[in-house]
This record gives sequence, structure tokens and C-alpha cells, in this order.
Amino acid sequence: MSHLLRLVAEHEAAHAVVAATCGAHVHQVWVNARGEGRTIHSGTGSDRDAAAITAAGDVWNRHLGTVPYRDLACLDLKTFEREHGLRKLWHANQVARRILAAERQLVLDLADRLINEGAIVFQDQPAA
Repeated sequence: MSHLLRLVAEHEAAHAVVAATCGAHVHQVWVNARGEGRTIHSGTGSDRDAAAITAAGDVWNRHLGTVPYRDLACLDLKTFEREHGLRKLWHANQVARRILAAERQLVLDLADRLINEGAIVFQDQPAA
């Protein structure tokens, strides 16, 4: 397994865990050996939650990841900073870091599963 695949798997797992913790429905997470990945979710609720989900991957890789940090040039973060400012991005980083620290093992377990399976499709939630 390459360091890049592990890095991307942890990055996407972090987005998915923060999304689920914030009440979003995670539909699918995937990664590939070329260093590409994506987390598809809906129902993020508040702007604060959406910001934390956006920040989660980079926060994990910088502060909590198991492989040396590598800037994945997360376009979401650049767009968020441009549209909302650095102060809101800083706050989103703090929220994401608290969630990720509390759910560290879940992120690592999901990353392991992504490395083994490549893609995970989560069942839709039944209507309440």
C-alpha cells in the first residue's frame, strides 16, 4: 500500500465521519491508488456543520493522520476561505478537530475499509 493511498483514505474518512457526526447522510466514499477520492453526503444542516465537514480532511492530515502530511490542495478549503473568510475557516478547523479527536478510531477503521474496498456505498436512511 502506498503512503498516498493511506493519506487519501484517511482524508476522505475524516470528511465522512465529521459529516455523519454533524447529522449529514453520507451516501458514498471512495478512493483510488492515483490519489483521488470523494465523499458524497447531503443534509449538512447549518453553515457551521458544512464548514467543519469541508475542513475535516485537511485537519486530519495535518494534525491527526498516521502518515506524513502532504498538501492535497483541497479546493474546498480555498473556496470556503474566499467566500467566508479566514476567521470562519479557523473556527471550522477547531470544530472538525474536536470531532476527529473524539472519533479517531472510527476514522482509522473507515480508512482501512476504504483501502481494502476502494468504495463504500451506505444504505439510504429509511424515512422517519
